[in-house]
Amino acid sequence: MKHDNVLIVAAYDEIALKGRKRRWFAGLLLDNIAAICKVPRESVREEWGRVYMSVPPGRDVEDVCGSMQRVFGLTWFAIATACSLEIDAFRAEAVTQARARYAEGARTFAIQTMRPNKKFPLSSKHVEIDVGDAVLKETPEYTVNLSAPEATIYIELRHTQSLVYSKRRRGPGGLPVGSTGKALLLLSGGIDSPVAGWYLQKRGLKVDLLYFHSPPYTGAQAREKVIDLARQLSTWSGRTMKLYVSRFTEIQERVAEHVGRTNWTVSHRRFMHMIAHHILTQNGYNAIATGDCIGQVASQTLANMNAIDAATPDLVLRPLVGMDKSEIIRHAREIGTYDISVRPFEDCCVLFAPRHPTTYGRVHVIERQESTLDRDGLITDALAHTEELHFTGTENSL
Repeated sequence: MKHDNVLIVAAYDEIALKGRKRRWFAGLLLDNIAAICKVPRESVREEWGRVYMSVPPGRDVEDVCGSMQRVFGLTWFAIATACSLEIDAFRAEAVTQARARYAEGARTFAIQTMRPNKKFPLSSKHVEIDVGDAVLKETPEYTVNLSAPEATIYIELRHTQSLVYSKRRRGPGGLPVGSTGKALLLLSGGIDSPVAGWYLQKRGLKVDLLYFHSPPYTGAQAREKVIDLARQLSTWSGRTMKLYVSRFTEIQERVAEHVGRTNWTVSHRRFMHMIAHHILTQNGYNAIATGDCIGQVASQTLANMNAIDAATPDLVLRPLVGMDKSEIIRHAREIGTYDISVRPFEDCCVLFAPRHPTTYGRVHVIERQESTLDRDGLITDALAHTEELHFTGTENSL
């Protein structure tokens, strides 16, 4: 759909509560909209709690709307038709949109007017009565319902023009990516960690990713699966997302030789956090993040989480900690990562999992077993064999 007089209007809510920093949050939101929707920054502006985007010539409006659904910070958006401030003009457009909604099956309607232009000679109530009468005259089968209408026609009376729209689409909510800090997410090829990455971004975190690869035990297809997950997550970011791919083979082999079998999984996770700690300190991240959910698997008991967290001084974020698996799966489907995650290529955690892992890892026992390893040497080697990939939403590069 292409229209010369079409705008996209959008709203936020949480940003409005940020007091003196509201303008900074709103500016970051506009930057992210322009980046995700691939439109010039000057085509996006904010006024009085609303965001307005002029759709560039030649761009399909529905294509831009598809991108708007991935902008964290937006609560809703709509395709609006811009009219003059003459009542005949916006009344006619409102009638046209009401008729279209009736054809789609709506049988009750309401008119809702927003009047930031206080110099407009008619009150909001007057406009709603006038336009509502015109809709009923054109489509007498309609019924007015002010409490729960099947179609709401919105009219905004701005300072230089009016806007009319009738379909609000839900945005993802949250805060603009980049507004609350940076986190390094331990990304596996499973279902949970990509969903955790989505929730971290929803709370405004700039998220980069760390994946552990164990050739020859894990092959190229497992690595490609994680790359595809990273690419999908980056479409919600509005900025470059990094994926660190670290070789983990030697660590898993040495752990198998020196650490008690029941503690393998916890020790693996501890080494992952130690490697993440070095990347975190070198690159200014504020926290490590994981896809852990309490009680889902043996490594995610409180005792084992405590043993893992003791490996570093870093803050560890677990946004899925209270979710059921069914909730996580449902959300993975919604954000487009589920079909990638269920590809039958296992990651290093699965291949080196003991048959009977401990559910109550004791930090002092695990640390004593790990002390027979050259921990610093293993971590240094893993970091030396870490590659960095960049994703911009559609492409990746070394």
